[in-house]
Amino acid sequence: MHTPRNGNFTPLDVLARRGIPALTSTRDMAKFIQICASQDDLFALDEDGEVYQYNFNTKTWVELVASRSHEAST
Repeated sequence: MHTPRNGNFTPLDVLARRGIPALTSTRDMAKFIQICASQDDLFALDEDGEVYQYNFNTKTWVELVASRSHEAST
């Protein structure tokens, strides 16, 4: 990996330095445009608005599927 001229690394650069692939080969997906990390989790948002979670055990990105809970009707 190269060092940017301005010394700033993008989130994808940081992932690459840690050996985490930024894309998965399970389908043709857009590049990640935003990455969010907590102490135990890593999430990414792609250009199509899809959200992914990184699985550290399998070293792959897993697309999260939104589900709606059924609200009690009154």
